[in-house]
Amino acid sequence: MITLEAMLKSMPSEMDQYTEKLLKDALKLLCYDPNFIEGTGDEESDEEDWGGDADSEDMIDDKEDTTWKVRRAAIRVIQSVIVTRPDFKMQMMEGFGF
Repeated sequence: MITLEAMLKSMPSEMDQYTEKLLKDALKLLCYDPNFIEGTGDEESDEEDWGGDADSEDMIDDKEDTTWKVRRAAIRVIQSVIVTRPDFKMQMMEGFGF
């Protein structure tokens, strides 16, 4: 992502054909969080296990969690597109539902 950010900043016209794909991928990475566990559909068992240590072994310690670096790099790619390609602003806003 860091390399893509540099390429977008240094040669935006050459990266034009890849910009839309980069935006889509950056948005996916921006939302990526492997520590977030979606509901399993069994809320009753979640209430019973509350406070238990059975699942705590599977969780990643905050000190070991480096996924924020991926999200930060994705933000920088999006920022580079906004700065170098102002014509993509409206397209991005429509994609976000604004």
